[in-house]
Amino acid sequence: MGTGRVNLAVVDAGPLIHLTEIGCLSLLRIFDVLHIPDAVWSEAVGQGRVPQGHVLELGIVQRHTLSQRDLMRLTQEKGFEELQNGERECLYLCQQEGVSVLLTDG
Repeated sequence: MGTGRVNLAVVDAGPLIHLTEIGCLSLLRIFDVLHIPDAVWSEAVGQGRVPQGHVLELGIVQRHTLSQRDLMRLTQEKGFEELQNGERECLYLCQQEGVSVLLTDG
């Protein structure tokens, strides 16, 4: 039988914010690695909605600064213009890192 752990995930701001609101951010430890793009970090941590220490205490977080040129190319190719920056960065990161799990609230 497996360990019950999911390997990798990319997370958007909504799950970080809402899990923090209910005191359950630690549930994200089911992942081995949690990828967070800078736009999501700015929305959740940078705006004070999620304490930075709480995210870092998870011990599984990898932050990513993405190429804006490559992100814009993906946005135009896929028609993601109506999405918010964090959502676009999450989708780009899933593609770049080969991650099939995206945590979002939308």
